[in-house]
Amino acid sequence: MVEISPGRRLNLRCSGEGPITVLLESGLGYPSYSWRLVQPEVARFARVCSYDRAGLGFSDPGPMPRRASAIADDLEALVDKAGVRPPLLLVGSSLGSQSVRIFAFRQPEQVHALLLVDPYAEGQYPALAKVDPSIMHENAQVLAAERRCIDLLRTGRLSARAAERLGCIASPDPSFSRHLATVIRKQRMTSAGYEAAFSESEQLETGSEEDVRREYRKLNEVPVIVLSAGRNFSGGRYSPASIAQLNRVQLALHGRLAAVSAAGCVKPVPEAGHVIHVDAPAVVIAEIRRLVAGAPTCPGRKTAN
Repeated sequence: MVEISPGRRLNLRCSGEGPITVLLESGLGYPSYSWRLVQPEVARFARVCSYDRAGLGFSDPGPMPRRASAIADDLEALVDKAGVRPPLLLVGSSLGSQSVRIFAFRQPEQVHALLLVDPYAEGQYPALAKVDPSIMHENAQVLAAERRCIDLLRTGRLSARAAERLGCIASPDPSFSRHLATVIRKQRMTSAGYEAAFSESEQLETGSEEDVRREYRKLNEVPVIVLSAGRNFSGGRYSPASIAQLNRVQLALHGRLAAVSAAGCVKPVPEAGHVIHVDAPAVVIAEIRRLVAGAPTCPGRKTAN
């Protein structure tokens, strides 16, 4: 537990040894255990750290709203106060790509490389909605459902089981022990935990996008690898033609993120859905290994843009 400001602590877990520190940033609403399939394996060949963002897992709540700049502020303070040694290989999943990019924009001299794992890209939903307009409607429905859930949770009368049934919180992974599942349910049912996740979601397309655009700068030769999931639009909801078109749009959006560096490229992961480090952890581990070793980042260099 690292005190990053008076009376406010973040939960940091580090393992392994090596000259480069791999720093893992989770996706929206997820604590550090989202990297449970990746961190132990990376620790075999590198120093690797993950942490719980403010209000999530074991970390104390932070100032609201939880927009990308606030998360990046916390990350900078955590690296400083905990003495996390640069150079840093920053790995950001989904929403977590915003805060690690801002960190890199602010302190490129500390960054060895960026690995963005199916990252959220600014302007993503409007771009995808040009192919399927229902995507914007779905997104609005999700936010409305989250607002209803947070109102229920604030009353204190909603049980964890009822919250799972209503879709307000996700059920713990069935592979977890009963004790671990109980701890996770308790954390997710706290007002701090839910409000942090809700604020991250609410700010994703507004304040957080503004923060990334305001802080944007070219990263010159810093390697930037984007792993792009190939199964985000499967499941029978979309026609084959729509899936192909949505995937092309996604690759173009991810190509824009990779283009922040002359050493950037997109690597499709056709077998994985959005949470690549759970669906295909070996792919993420292998890419981290390559970057730690200083291997050529983009063999054949085919960057979508």
